[in-house]
Amino acid sequence: MFTASLEAGDKELACHSICDVAEDIFYAKGADAIPAPLKTVFAVETFHGQETNGGLEQYLTNGHESLAVYAASALERVGLDLPSKILRSVLELFPEEIKESKEPNYLDYFDEIEDQKGSEYIGNNIEQELWDWYHGGNKETIQDKLHDCIVSNEERFINQP
Repeated sequence: MFTASLEAGDKELACHSICDVAEDIFYAKGADAIPAPLKTVFAVETFHGQETNGGLEQYLTNGHESLAVYAASALERVGLDLPSKILRSVLELFPEEIKESKEPNYLDYFDEIEDQKGSEYIGNNIEQELWDWYHGGNKETIQDKLHDCIVSNEERFINQP
């Protein structure tokens, strides 16, 4: 499916093919079992989907939160420095033991952060920069960078164990 998608010029379908394989591994064996090239695509695509659907709070509480620390590096690897910086800024608000956990529970700390920093602190003070960037002409940038990463690493995806 992946090779046929790329040959047909459908980078979006190729991306989803990679994510389908990675997601199967994620739910069967956990995030650590996903091979690095697949994990990078899966982490970036999941971040993008969750963030644009419901923001960082949704991303960190909707089932893929164990990828968050890895996603910050993955975003940077594919050339998305601003989203990476913003995700790292949010992650810095949480205790190390949460970020290092294989099953982090960010949800319990969102209320504590708002109690300490004020209501909607993350959304208004950190995440807003991402939304300004995204709506300021970068709606396609995340997908374009991810697709470029897939095409430039095609052999690594085809030759997965």
